Amino acid sequence: MYWEQVNKEKKFSAKMSYPYGYQQRTPTVVPANPFNPRDDAEVLRKAMKGFGTDEKAIINVLARRTNAQRLQIAVEFKTMYGKDLIKDLKSELSGNFEKLVVAMMTPLPEYYAKELHDAMSGIGTDEDVLIEILCTMSNQEIRTIREAYQAIYESDLEEDLRADTSGTFKRMMVSLCTANRDENPSVDMDQVRDDAAKLAEAGELQMGTDESAFNAVLAIQDAPKYFAKQLNNAISGAGTDDNSLMRIVVTRSEIDMEDIKRAYASKYGESLREAIKDDTSGHYEKCLLALIERCWWKLRGWSASLRYSKIVILVFSWLSSVYDILTRGISKHVACAWCNIYESSTIIALDLLYSFLQFAKVKLYEQRTNSYYISIICYCYSCIMNFRVI
Repeated sequence: MYWEQVNKEKKFSAKMSYPYGYQQRTPTVVPANPFNPRDDAEVLRKAMKGFGTDEKAIINVLARRTNAQRLQIAVEFKTMYGKDLIKDLKSELSGNFEKLVVAMMTPLPEYYAKELHDAMSGIGTDEDVLIEILCTMSNQEIRTIREAYQAIYESDLEEDLRADTSGTFKRMMVSLCTANRDENPSVDMDQVRDDAAKLAEAGELQMGTDESAFNAVLAIQDAPKYFAKQLNNAISGAGTDDNSLMRIVVTRSEIDMEDIKRAYASKYGESLREAIKDDTSGHYEKCLLALIERCWWKLRGWSASLRYSKIVILVFSWLSSVYDILTRGISKHVACAWCNIYESSTIIALDLLYSFLQFAKVKLYEQRTNSYYISIICYCYSCIMNFRVI
């Protein structure tokens, strides 16, 4: 069922992006609303057409859309141009930036299934990946991932876990994979911390480890601190674990990245943004930063422009009040003079606001910002134009 929907028909919907009862807390990537996948597909086509590639345009579109919306864009892209969007992106991009964009374009259950498969392939097992995915997913999420895993690899996830792990860790992973654990939201955080400490002391693969300590991993209700630690492990030290960095940023940006950023800054004394900037570069860095920053206002000079506009509005209001007072108790000549000042100030204020709104509208379109903000700007823009004509 899943494989037929995703890989044969390619008809994606919002259900493909965290469709399974997850708790959205503090995401940095939220659904664009209103959203027009045809417009986005056109922008992406232009970004990859002709000589060179407009990586900035690709980032501005894809990093500001949820996984479900990206999949809809892919459908529209194929409908409009008869080409596979992911293949086009892979042919135009390279390195870690290409890997990151492909991860962003992959349906989430399929992406998690691939990460689990890679963690168990080859020599050894990446237990951190197994814990990260299986211990932080809900029961319904795990069922969906198991279905995707079976469809892609024609193998049962539970059986692969049995074959690739051992001891208490094996029993814990198999137990999680059954997707039947208690999901009572009321968790004793003190008990979770105590159990986590026991787990750290015991060692994940040490024989005779207290099983309750292992099962405490599944109670990672303090997920932001956990993922902050995983991000630091991926970034700090010699080299960068780019796979872990991409996986966490891509998946948690739609869940709790703001909480993770706060936990990271609290624990390590620097922002996650600065840590990523210090350890990555180029368009790969820019895309990662775009995913972890929920901010539609990212244009240099905007803050200053807004402050100046507020000052103009304040001056305009003050002159209006002065005019009202003076016209009630002074001679016609003085009132006429103030009237001229008032009218001149009004024109200046309107011209400044007109210029700012014109600039804002153009830049918002260039940045492919959420259309809600564009609508507000366009409305104010049209009002100012009408007032100036009058």
